[in-house]
Amino acid sequence: MSRYIDAFERFLRIDRSIHAEDRLRARITYLCCLAYLGLLIVNVLFFAIRYHALSLSAGILAALCVIICTAIVGLRWTKSPSVYGLFATALPIASVFASATSSTSTDISMAMGGGINTPSLPLLCLGVLMVAMIGARWTIAVYALAVGALVFHLGALSTSITPSADAVVIIERRMMQILLVVALIGVTAYALSRMAYRALRKLEAAADRARKAEAARTDFLAKMSHEIRTPLHGIIGLSDMLTRARLPDEQVRPVELIYTSAGNLMHIIDEVLDMAKLEDGELQIAAEPFDPYPLIQDLCDLFAVKASEKGLWVGADLPASLPQILIGDEAHLRQILSNLLGNAIKFTHAGGVRIGARPVALERGVAAIQFYVQDTGVGIAEGEQAAVFDRFTQSASAKTSLTKGTGLGLSICRELTEMMGGTLQLQSVVGTGTTFHFTLQLPVADAGVAAIA
Repeated sequence: MSRYIDAFERFLRIDRSIHAEDRLRARITYLCCLAYLGLLIVNVLFFAIRYHALSLSAGILAALCVIICTAIVGLRWTKSPSVYGLFATALPIASVFASATSSTSTDISMAMGGGINTPSLPLLCLGVLMVAMIGARWTIAVYALAVGALVFHLGALSTSITPSADAVVIIERRMMQILLVVALIGVTAYALSRMAYRALRKLEAAADRARKAEAARTDFLAKMSHEIRTPLHGIIGLSDMLTRARLPDEQVRPVELIYTSAGNLMHIIDEVLDMAKLEDGELQIAAEPFDPYPLIQDLCDLFAVKASEKGLWVGADLPASLPQILIGDEAHLRQILSNLLGNAIKFTHAGGVRIGARPVALERGVAAIQFYVQDTGVGIAEGEQAAVFDRFTQSASAKTSLTKGTGLGLSICRELTEMMGGTLQLQSVVGTGTTFHFTLQLPVADAGVAAIA
């Protein structure tokens, strides 16, 4: 249902580009217009069924249906509250007056919708509802005076046709009922609308402050991260030189810890920078030719050394059916796979890790390639699997790991895969292992690639 409502609002040009208050006023206007339309149709059908004929009043209501439909479409090109107010003031007053005074001066015609008995009187209630919700105070005052004058005019018209004492009492009672109902609806709607608009303005102000604070925070993180990187590169370079020098045995381990800690800090800073770029929309996805074979193999060889320190193996899965040249963002793809491969080795204590890419479909020169990283590690509990993609969130196994992280890596990976048109997913069994995978639609550069079965 929401999909159809969204489609209707897009047709009516109600979107985020206009002010929130104007969006609310536009929606109220359209809803009241649709209510007008429904009420008019019901009245016309009532005339046809009840009297087996249509009076001139019913004909006017039918014509008014067309006018309202035209107005609904016409309001697509303006979002001015003053236009709404004028429309809400004029349309119900004019329609009720036209339909109520259109009948001839006979008792039967009055019963069929003339004078104070016109079935279009509920339009006044809808009119005051819309005016009170979207109009200015002067619009409400004009509408109230016009309604009062119209009701007294219709009462006088009905009294002149049926001047008996009993009829006059009934007409006066009906006039008072109409005025009380219109006044009650108007006062209630006006009070509610003022409260709603006041709350909406406060929410918008709070949201604007939150956006500015978020932008300031992101800018601060980006600038500080850049500033920290410069001295950190010096620490990494000097500690690397010390690890290569001939040091006393008691100094080797502290130097190695300095080098490792500096590398971990650099990794954290890089993740913070990536997250800041994602929030600012600065990251752009490239579309350049690349060969997936050396990409996967290089990552396998790069992490094999780290894995061997834990007694693990790292394997690459590259089937012959994999296209040789694809069009995509190799740098960000390498970043995603590196992060997944590093996590897999971190949380695997026995067995190994496999990284691979396999084609799953090829149509009109575009291949669907599934990239995956599979490990035999500790696994992730089913209740924690969705949360691991949230920022600054880690699974229970990650929290107990000796190697701590920021909890940003998987969040960055998912956002990058979504920017490239895929979705990062996982399957995991505690104590057995985890598989992270995503599928990208990548154009094939080499025209001679064979079709994938």
